[in-house]
Amino acid sequence: MAVVQHRPSPVASPVFSPCRATPAAGPAGPRRTPEGETVTVNVQEQAVSGGRRVEAVLYLDRVLRIGYDPAPPGGLARLVGELDATNTRAVAQTLTRARTAEAPLVVDVSRLTFVDLGGLRMLTGLCRDGEARLSGVPARMNRLLRLLDQAEALDKCA
Repeated sequence: MAVVQHRPSPVASPVFSPCRATPAAGPAGPRRTPEGETVTVNVQEQAVSGGRRVEAVLYLDRVLRIGYDPAPPGGLARLVGELDATNTRAVAQTLTRARTAEAPLVVDVSRLTFVDLGGLRMLTGLCRDGEARLSGVPARMNRLLRLLDQAEALDKCA
């Protein structure tokens, strides 16, 4: 697997046009966001039977990385690290823009090591709006949702 290195900037940098496997995206490299910011798409290629699977880094800051795989309908976003007040807003924007089809974006949260209340509300809100579906929900997140009497939100997310 070849990995393109990316150094996180002090400011979080969401990336749009997630990877070259989607029709609207081009090769890895600099992009312009709708706000005029320049961001970089980083691509990881993995050999799989019958071709290559491409995963892009959609978002990267000091505590969280979001990888993107266009393979399932709607796409798959993998959250790795910590989701907290410093990145919840940027992550919500990134996940909303990453959705590529009528199907909801699948968000794998199994590798999150920490989620604060704001991050949890953001994830369940995306599920309630039909924009996302959570996969790999850890037991500690299930427990927190039940303690907050948000079990119905979890049912919509799964």
